[in-house]
Amino acid sequence: MVVKEMRRQAVSLAKQGQWMRWEGLERRKLSWRELWEVEASNISFIIRATYDVLHSPKHLHQWYGRYTWRHNQVLKSLAAALESKRNTNNSLPLRATKSFMAPTFTRERQKKPNHPATKLEVGQLGMARDWKMLVDIGQQLIFPPEIAATTLRPDLVL
Repeated sequence: MVVKEMRRQAVSLAKQGQWMRWEGLERRKLSWRELWEVEASNISFIIRATYDVLHSPKHLHQWYGRYTWRHNQVLKSLAAALESKRNTNNSLPLRATKSFMAPTFTRERQKKPNHPATKLEVGQLGMARDWKMLVDIGQQLIFPPEIAATTLRPDLVL
């Protein structure tokens, strides 16, 4: 019962179960001596051909689709995190910007000042409250010409 279920599962798999459909193939038995005489590139070809993973147009198209899907998933996750931060930052009240305070240096054997360092808003997002974000998901994003003239297609513009 278990063996039949495993066989049924293996046959249903698109790539992994193809070995179950090997019918009418020429049987080939390689001895260790023959195997050691074959070039490494030929062995690689034989193994990849056996398991149907050679670089064919069909496979390249399939791999490109997987790459694109994975890329878009990472971009969506990144865009969601940045959008959350952008919305939080844009909803804050506009504050007067503080000038950069130089670090205070103390001489040897001199006491450090008692007042804690003032925490400044750090980063580019802290300087404005009108940030916009464009993401290349589900559309072909064109780089805004008011920022720079280019034919490049960015994934994300902030």
